Amino acid sequence: MRMYYLYLIKFFVIMLLLNSCSNSNEPDDIIVHFCGVTKIVKIDSSSPLVTFDIKAGWGNSCGRFHHADVVISDRSYYVKVYGFQKREAICATVNIQYDATIMIDVHDFGEYTFKFLESDSATIDTTVIIE
Repeated sequence: MRMYYLYLIKFFVIMLLLNSCSNSNEPDDIIVHFCGVTKIVKIDSSSPLVTFDIKAGWGNSCGRFHHADVVISDRSYYVKVYGFQKREAICATVNIQYDATIMIDVHDFGEYTFKFLESDSATIDTTVIIE
């Protein structure tokens, strides 16, 4: 019986060590939210890969760019930007704007409209011509 308890204690110690060494990049460790684009700072359309430097808003000082979802409808691209912060971060409650670079491959020459979501009902629109 005593050996049983020793194995049980070893098992719990190993599990405790494994849990304490978890990867901080796991999705449970971050909070991801939609962030409205506040400004398109720069557009580089020198190739079929269009690069946008944008500013997006976040509700505290810890926000950073996470990813952008792009939905294509004919020659219109709808871009929704998401930011993140670490779940247990201590942040000042102040609205910030962070910089992000978004690259979109348009696959062809021509005129394209890009609509960056500013809010759920408003967009910042720009037209890019790829020659």
